[in-house]
Amino acid sequence: MGWETEVDAINLELETRLKEITRLENRVIRAVPQKTSEWPTVWLQLERVEEDINSEMTQISFPRISHELVYNMLFQDRWDSDESPEVNEDEKIERWGEIRDKLMAYTNNYPKWERMWIPSMDYAQLRREARYTLLDIEAEVRVVKTW
Repeated sequence: MGWETEVDAINLELETRLKEITRLENRVIRAVPQKTSEWPTVWLQLERVEEDINSEMTQISFPRISHELVYNMLFQDRWDSDESPEVNEDEKIERWGEIRDKLMAYTNNYPKWERMWIPSMDYAQLRREARYTLLDIEAEVRVVKTW
């Protein structure tokens, strides 16, 4: 497998795991976040791939190369501002929890990569527009694979 094929396989596997979440109804989009009219939606963007070459205990001509794929993930949800804000904020954050739990459960059974973790999250983007309240949660997802 070539470099692009390996990266594409990880992209597809990550996207597939997220699409398994029924509540998202396949609204997992691999692109730069844009405007959406359907909620909840998850935007997944591969930001960069970092390489780490480790030649310890390997043949010099075949060093072990680990690739760390860094993703930006944006979860967007919305609700009518006439509804109870406290109940809805908790419910929407719980929906994000489903996404996190799905990814973390998958790290225990990882046929495609060695490690995956979420080093940072930002829940702070709660805003009200016209009749709606919108919640954006940004997270960084890192996946490590050796090939």
